[in-house]
Amino acid sequence: MPIFNETQLIAEHADRFSPLIKVALPRKTSIDAVHPKDAFARTVNRLDLPAPKSFACDTQEDLDDAANALSFPCIIKPADGVGGRGISKVDSVEELGRHWQTLKDEFPGAPVVQALSEGDDYCYCFLAQDGEIVADMAYRNLMSYPAEYGAGVVRQTIDHAPFQEAARTLVGDAGWTGVGQIDFMWTGKPDETPQMIELNPRFWANLDHSISSGVDFPWMLYEQTVSGTVSDMPRPEIGHQSKLPGLWLLAALEKAKSDTNAAALSENNAALLEKLKSGNIADALKAFASNPNTGLGLRQSFQALKKHLADVEAVETAGLEDDDPLIGLGILFVLGSLLEHGELPPELKA
Repeated sequence: MPIFNETQLIAEHADRFSPLIKVALPRKTSIDAVHPKDAFARTVNRLDLPAPKSFACDTQEDLDDAANALSFPCIIKPADGVGGRGISKVDSVEELGRHWQTLKDEFPGAPVVQALSEGDDYCYCFLAQDGEIVADMAYRNLMSYPAEYGAGVVRQTIDHAPFQEAARTLVGDAGWTGVGQIDFMWTGKPDETPQMIELNPRFWANLDHSISSGVDFPWMLYEQTVSGTVSDMPRPEIGHQSKLPGLWLLAALEKAKSDTNAAALSENNAALLEKLKSGNIADALKAFASNPNTGLGLRQSFQALKKHLADVEAVETAGLEDDDPLIGLGILFVLGSLLEHGELPPELKA
């Protein structure tokens, strides 16, 4: 079954496995039409599907064409990457050029430059047979970690109808058999069309949420591979929410930190320190008690954190338990970096 980056490699050599085992993968020709991201951009442009204008930039000339055609800010990302790695929002031609060269040096394939899309990230998941979708569902990320371009850690199942028409066209053109997941950006407004971002030719990071919503894609893929048919195609539970253990707490901490008014903190803390230096201790204590933007932001940050924790506390936890000691150690690692350096540890930056 397709699990991670080995999907394309195994599909390419599927004939070597077939005498011994059944390979639950789309055909290589299907994958090549949509993966990596530069191939996806070309296919979407050919089919005239709703998607932000994208350019696969293999040469400096390609990059210049993209810079002339798009407005800033825009997105640049590697042709083949996972978990948001290498994705950047750039604000100028110079910044675009620097990121393009970095991606050329560190990732295979032609970097993709893409117009910035309004809205939130939506994930459409499907199982198809010979280009026809036989089961599908969609969810949105209520919280992600890291917040910008990270994986969803608090998820909600939504109606998948707004994404079906474009997905059917793409999947049909590729003659897809197997599972896949398409990222969309959408404002959520009924009169606006969701924009396709990319198709992942394998199981997705939040597969656990799809299963807890009532759509067991691994079992259906097994049935399809072994028998050629799927016996039951359940409907997802719309509105179902779930969170990933440990990571949802890190997301809440990051969101609380971002909600803190940094400018106000700096100004008010400076005034507080001046009162202390001049000996006005009583006035300083009154200022600390009355102003939420003092005391290094501890009180304001705590209040913001309480709100975000309350928002997701009742949501079902998927996978591991919240009392897993390794998760606790991971949280302490991140907290230590935030307290000492004021930023996420390098290992968690995209």
